[in-house]
Amino acid sequence: MATNPYLKQNKKPRKPIEIIVSDNFVDEDGNPAPFVLRIITSEEADALAESCMEPVIDPHTRKKIGSEVNQKRLQHELLVKSIVKPDLENKEMQESWGARNASELLTNMLDMLEKQTLLTEFDKYFKTSDEKSIDAEKETKNA
Repeated sequence: MATNPYLKQNKKPRKPIEIIVSDNFVDEDGNPAPFVLRIITSEEADALAESCMEPVIDPHTRKKIGSEVNQKRLQHELLVKSIVKPDLENKEMQESWGARNASELLTNMLDMLEKQTLLTEFDKYFKTSDEKSIDAEKETKNA
């Protein structure tokens, strides 16, 4: 009898993603220290999207006409929740960088280029196949 590959116990865990953000973060041997990310669950992503909802205000009546996700904030929060290493919840690191929480720590730790590197690599793992196709098409045209 064949095993059902869709049962929870048969699903393989995802491997962590390692990203070298900068050569400014080095280990004791002087090698660049990678940021390690995990793929968060759908439930975690949905909860983050819900927490990033903001009201849409009609400019004429100044009344709320709906809600939308703040995409920039959602991207940042998804990134923060995905990072396993460094431990952004570490109080010593937060104090070292003058941060009050994990989100602020990540913002304080990275300069513009480091953050862009992290976001670019992060986005590569989370693009849909349609987005990847569009990017490949653009690269072909620009070559």
